[in-house]
Amino acid sequence: MFNGNEIDFLLATSAAPAATKGRVIDHIGFEVMNLEAFMKNLAAEGVRVESPYREMPNLDLKVAFIVDPVGTRIELTEGLRGK
Repeated sequence: MFNGNEIDFLLATSAAPAATKGRVIDHIGFEVMNLEAFMKNLAAEGVRVESPYREMPNLDLKVAFIVDPVGTRIELTEGLRGK
């Protein structure tokens, strides 16, 4: 539990899970402070970047997408909090 939200983690079965892109739940998202630096750190650690850091000034938003080792798409944003 964090900030009134809950995340559950389950043990993976022996079968490889399916990637999320194009499925009913396409991705999950997290708000990140200092997203540009965070993305640089992830890239240096070898995290797969699907869509690099970009600024969307018309929306006052910064966004990037990464993919975890089993294919889950993760949207990272800076600027959605408080909107």
